[in-house]
Amino acid sequence: GKPHCREYIQVELFEPLVAGQRYRLSCLVNYLPSAMRMDKLGFLFSKRKLSFQIDNRLSMNPTLETASMVGSSSEDWQEVIFEFIAEEEASHLVIGNFRTDETTKTSSLTQTPLSYAYYYLDELSLNKLPPILETPLQYNDLSLATLKVGNVIALSNIYFDFDKYVLKPGSYVELNKLLAIMERNPNMKIEVIGHTDGEGTDEYNLSLSESRAYAVVGFLIQKGINENRLSAIGLGSSEPVASNRDQSGRQLNRRVEFRILDM
Repeated sequence: GKPHCREYIQVELFEPLVAGQRYRLSCLVNYLPSAMRMDKLGFLFSKRKLSFQIDNRLSMNPTLETASMVGSSSEDWQEVIFEFIAEEEASHLVIGNFRTDETTKTSSLTQTPLSYAYYYLDELSLNKLPPILETPLQYNDLSLATLKVGNVIALSNIYFDFDKYVLKPGSYVELNKLLAIMERNPNMKIEVIGHTDGEGTDEYNLSLSESRAYAVVGFLIQKGINENRLSAIGLGSSEPVASNRDQSGRQLNRRVEFRILDM
């Protein structure tokens, strides 16, 4: 039969959900007046990035879901708010209608509406509610690193897309730990070291790795760390820690470290 037409929005969270933490999720919703309104707008938290095709319904149960008609009868924006306790860690949020057409109620404000619902979303926010729980430490956690002049310490979970030097949202948990270390040790100076995988020319990789190191330095400066305490260098693909022959090895080689210059 004909597939149920669906579109979903997927975003990466700046910080993974902490299991047991209470959160408040809110967003503003409006809809296309010439289309239908529906009662099932779902929000699914996922441990990993989901791949899906437009026009196919995701047959998964959303974490949160609206229960009444979405979209006010006037042309105003409507605020959708949920408070919930996270059951498990999650790194992505997917928004859309996860129900079949048969289990979705619809209504319209026009005599001859379009045969689908079309929504606009704005000001999506997800905030922890007190009491704030600590993010669990990983076994190789930066918070446990030995801080000594000369030590080179790897930043785990710093993410860049292939061939890019813009920090991905999943990087901010680790960067905030580095920020806290810099704040607790006001005399500490570091050199941020960028590395790439083996794809591309040496000259290009040197430039790319330096840009990645500067992306980390830029984050710290933006958060109030004096630029005199920071320097950046790119080593390109000259110091691999894994094979460049496969995707997982290349991902490991695209990394950022820092060397402690002063304490």
